[in-house]
Amino acid sequence: MTIGGPSPMTVIFSEASTQHHRLQCCKLAATAFGPPLSEQDYLEREAYLDQQPLTQHGGWRTWCLRTTAEPPGQVVSACKTIQRSLLVRESGTVSERKGYCIASVVTHPDFRGRGTCVGASSESRALVGWPRRCVRQHAVYQHWKRRHHQIL
Repeated sequence: MTIGGPSPMTVIFSEASTQHHRLQCCKLAATAFGPPLSEQDYLEREAYLDQQPLTQHGGWRTWCLRTTAEPPGQVVSACKTIQRSLLVRESGTVSERKGYCIASVVTHPDFRGRGTCVGASSESRALVGWPRRCVRQHAVYQHWKRRHHQIL
């Protein structure tokens, strides 16, 4: 995929499947979502959230856009997706389905304004055919916040 701007560049969209790429994504997210936590506290919070039932076994996945040119593999943008069980009502019938939400969308400051967040969220949605309607994950964070309120 190519992203625009003063100097267009080619990026690769993929799941952050290695520990190195996941760490890059978490550190990038810490710059946007971490305060008032330190980077280390934010990384510890992410590790805690990774161990919750909602996020285990593919329930929480990290996606990234990485550069193909110098420096290769630099994370330009990242987002997380969270799988949820939903109750859907159609024509008076209620059924349970899997749904997804896109969370923690962040772009490195040097690459903002080029559509990378839109690209990352669109690519992640298209990759697995997810619906456009997404619900927002909040319960795991609220649980963590109650448990660790002294850190906040």
